[in-house]
Amino acid sequence: MGQCLLKLSRPRAALRAFRQALEINPDLDLHDTVRELEALGGE
Repeated sequence: MGQCLLKLSRPRAALRAFRQALEINPDLDLHDTVRELEALGGE
């Protein structure tokens, strides 16, 4: 979902989706992606 939202130029929604995915499975390799989106002005 997060990747789709990034393709649609919706970084805030993508960040929320990635965070939800990490809540479900903290072992996913998304931590860098979340940090990058946060640095770009995400929530």
